[in-house]
Amino acid sequence: MTSELAMSGEIPVPAQGGPGDGTRVEVNVARGALIGLLLKNLVLTILTLGIYRFWARTNVRRRLWSSVSIQGEPLAYTGRAKELLIGFLLALIILVPVMGVFGVISAMTPPNTLTHLIVNLGTLVFFSFLGLMAIYFARRYLLSRTAWRGIHAGQTGSFTQFIGTHLKFYLPSVLTLGLMLPWSQAKVHNYRAGITYFGTEQFSADAKPAGLWGPYLLAWGLVAAAYIGFVSSFWPLFIYSMQMQAAQEAGDPLPPLPDDIMPAMGGMGAFGYFALLVPAALVFFHYNCRMWSQFITSSRLGAISFRLSLPTARLLYIPIVTLVVLAVLIGIMVAAFAGFTAGVDSGDPAQGFTAFLVIVAVTFMLFVGLNLVSVAWVMVEMMKAVGRYLRIDNIDAVSDIFNRGRPAPRRGEGMADALGDIGI
Repeated sequence: MTSELAMSGEIPVPAQGGPGDGTRVEVNVARGALIGLLLKNLVLTILTLGIYRFWARTNVRRRLWSSVSIQGEPLAYTGRAKELLIGFLLALIILVPVMGVFGVISAMTPPNTLTHLIVNLGTLVFFSFLGLMAIYFARRYLLSRTAWRGIHAGQTGSFTQFIGTHLKFYLPSVLTLGLMLPWSQAKVHNYRAGITYFGTEQFSADAKPAGLWGPYLLAWGLVAAAYIGFVSSFWPLFIYSMQMQAAQEAGDPLPPLPDDIMPAMGGMGAFGYFALLVPAALVFFHYNCRMWSQFITSSRLGAISFRLSLPTARLLYIPIVTLVVLAVLIGIMVAAFAGFTAGVDSGDPAQGFTAFLVIVAVTFMLFVGLNLVSVAWVMVEMMKAVGRYLRIDNIDAVSDIFNRGRPAPRRGEGMADALGDIGI
C-alpha cells in the first residue's frame, strides 16, 4: 500500500540508497491536484485572453517548489505574478518596434536574392543574441525567487559575459552540426555553476563529457538518418517544383510529372523515416540521464557535494508512455484533418462547418494534452526520479551559509516570455 501511494505522488518519495548514504530528498507531488490546477489555469487563461498565465505560472511554481523537501524543509518560490506581467509588458515595448523594423527591411528586399538572405541571417543572429540575454535575466530571476530555509539562491556575472561564454562554447557545436554538443554542455554547466550561489556560498563544477559520446553520437546518427531519408524521398518532388516555377516564370508549358517521384516516396515512405526518431528519443533520454548524473555529481556548494545516478532502464517508462500518448494525440489529429477534408470536398456547408468545429476541438484537446503530459507526467516523474536517486553529502555545512543581503532583481523573465513560451 505504501509503495502504491508513493507511486501516485500522494506521500513523500524519499531517495533510495544504502543506510547512511547521504541526505535524502523528498518529493511529494499530488498529481491529481496538480492536474486540477493546470486545467483551472488553462480555463482562466483563455477567459482572460492570456493575461492570467502569469498568475498560472506562479501558482504552478509554488506548488512544485513546495513539493521538494530537504531535511524536512521545503523549497519556496517567492516570485509574484505582477513581476512577470510588468516584465513582459516592458519587453514588448522593446521587441515590437524592433520586430517591426526587421519586418519592414525584409519586405523591402527582393526575395530569392543575396541581400534578402543577408537580412534574414542578420535577423537570426540578432534574435539569437537576444535569446541568450533573455535566458540570462530569466535564470537570474528564477534563482533569486528560489529559497530554502529562508536563504535565497542567485546569479552573479554580467549578461555580456554570459552571452560571450555561451557563444564561445556552443559555436563548435553549431559548426559541427551538433556533434560537439556533449563538450559544449559540459563547459556551459561548469560556467553556470560558477555564477550560481546559495546565500553566501558559491557553486562550482568540473563536469567532463567523458562517457557521454557513445549514446549521444548514436542518437545523433539516428536523427541524421531520419532527416537524410526524409529529404531524399522528397528530393525528386523538390526538383520538379523548381522546374514548374521556372516554367511558369518563362511562360512555358508545365513539365510532366516524373515517373520516379512516387517510387521515391514509396517503399519505407518519406514519413516512415520518422520512425527512426522513436529509438533516437529513447537513446537521447539515456544520454540525458547519464549527462545529468555526471554533471550533478561533479557539482559542489562549498563543502557540500552531490551524487546522482539515474538508472535509465528503470526510468524508460517515462519516455515510452510519453511517446504513446503523443502518437495517440497525433493519430486523432490526423483523423480529424481527414474528416475535415472529406467534409469540405462533400460540398455540403453544414458538413464542412461541423468538420471545422471538430478540427478546432481536436486542436484544443491536443494543446491541453501536451500541456498535461509535459508537466503532470514528464516533469513530475523526473522530479521523483531525481529525488529518489540524489544524494547530498555533508549537508551540515549549510549551517555556515547565510543570506547575502543582496537586493533581488525586480524583473527578469519578460524578454524570455515575450520571445516564446518559457514553460514552468
